[in-house]
Amino acid sequence: MAECLQESAQKISEEIQENKQNFEENYSNNQNSIKIKLKQNKLIKIKNEALQNEEKWVQELNDDSLKENYGDYQLVQSLQQTNKKWIQIKDIDDSFLGKNILIRGRLHNLRIIGNCAFLIVRQQSQNIQVVAQKQADITSKTMIKWIKKIHLESIIDIHGIVQKPNIPINCASSQYEICLKKIFVVSRSSSLNYGVADIQRIKKKSLKEISDENEEIDLEDRKAINNSFLFNTINKVIDLRTSAQQAIFRLKSSICQMFRENLLLQGFIEIHTPKIIQSFKKEYSDSFSLDYFGIDAQLSNFPKFYSQMAIQSDFERVFEIGPIYRKLHGRTHHTLCEFIGMNLEMEIKESYQEVIDIVTDLLFSIFLSLEMMFQQELQIVKEYFPSQTLKIKKPVLQISFQEACSLLGEVQNQMDYLDNINQVKLSKIISQKYDTDFYIITQFPSISSNFMDIVCDEEPNYTYSYKFFLRNGEIASGSQRNHDPLSLEKRALQYGIDINSIKKYIDVISYGAYPHGGCCIGLERLILYYLDLQNIRKASLFSRDSKTINP
Repeated sequence: MAECLQESAQKISEEIQENKQNFEENYSNNQNSIKIKLKQNKLIKIKNEALQNEEKWVQELNDDSLKENYGDYQLVQSLQQTNKKWIQIKDIDDSFLGKNILIRGRLHNLRIIGNCAFLIVRQQSQNIQVVAQKQADITSKTMIKWIKKIHLESIIDIHGIVQKPNIPINCASSQYEICLKKIFVVSRSSSLNYGVADIQRIKKKSLKEISDENEEIDLEDRKAINNSFLFNTINKVIDLRTSAQQAIFRLKSSICQMFRENLLLQGFIEIHTPKIIQSFKKEYSDSFSLDYFGIDAQLSNFPKFYSQMAIQSDFERVFEIGPIYRKLHGRTHHTLCEFIGMNLEMEIKESYQEVIDIVTDLLFSIFLSLEMMFQQELQIVKEYFPSQTLKIKKPVLQISFQEACSLLGEVQNQMDYLDNINQVKLSKIISQKYDTDFYIITQFPSISSNFMDIVCDEEPNYTYSYKFFLRNGEIASGSQRNHDPLSLEKRALQYGIDINSIKKYIDVISYGAYPHGGCCIGLERLILYYLDLQNIRKASLFSRDSKTINP
């Protein structure tokens, strides 16, 4: 009897516990349902309010008597061509005062103060202030509200009168301003957390200021600093819109033009060589291998192979500006997997010094032209990348590799090449001792030279090779090439190169070869060290390294 009562009590207790759990679950589910419903109702309410506000806004725009003075263009689809004339900000001067002009640019910055709107419109690295004030028959209150809704970086057309304020304008590069009459959006930008104006403001803080513990940087600025660095890879296009990047690539373009024009005047001709070449060394450490219709091939990692063949084709002096590919792992501040080489090759009469002199005069000419013709661009870059004044002397300091080792305090024959650390050390020593940032090192060890480089007669462990250095790094390298087929073949075998893969090249040399030499200037390296940018990626439009292939 007692056992029956105990079992009955146990069952009742279990039923009570089960009912309690069911109740709690149902209660929890009901509570969750209520919360979900409340959240849905709230979202519906917000959506309805947004729709109502949008309807009110559309109605306000339609009711505005001055609505013809602003709005969004339809998509430009080449349906018509008018006689409108768009003016460049850089061309605005006193001759435009009081005249109605039309400009197109990006909305760089925007401030709304009461019934006034102050817009900064940007074209490349130039910008101008545009002022919109509420006034009868021109600007309405609704128009000011509409302007406020334009996102930064949107492309806009501005119609207005040019004027020159008595007070200097500190927020724009132009000292003129435009009194707004009409404004139209050509292309709207999506909302950006930080516009180009914000990025430029933050980037003007030097790394020293950022890392200085004594300086107070507020949270928003810290976020912006991080964001500005992320823009380099996350949104490269926005970063390229900054005035510093605009200036850098205008300088880069001009250097190519100067290189080309200078050499053409000296009897060089421009050539274009293949960038897909047959592999001539198995497991070449710094080449990108590929299958070329069943043949082992690679992307060209040096341009001199075909340049030399052009010299032996009796072109005498040739040059080329084109891409060079190197399979380099890791990310350093001074290397890329794809870069632009400015290569020259020439017949020499007696000495490799003839090539060195040509390149030296060429670089001097480029440096002088940049200082004379691009002062504004150089100043813009210096605002964002502060640097010491470049020290260049003529005649250029020229020392041998052995002399460089002595300056470094190294024992000869214990160094095969100058790594980046020793380059920096040597540059500091030379800057202090010789008061120059531009110098040449010649006759590098054979073991670190290319198999095509000709060996020194007096010192067979060294070659007639040379490198040009600017500030803390190498910007160019070259050599006198070996024009003797027998010794060239011997050197190739020492490097483990399959002779059959370079047979056509050796055949060319065997048909009677002019003594010749050449040099390749790394364009991005030249920009990096000339402007002291700290990172070579700032000199590359869309850089390629072992971690970056997109964009």
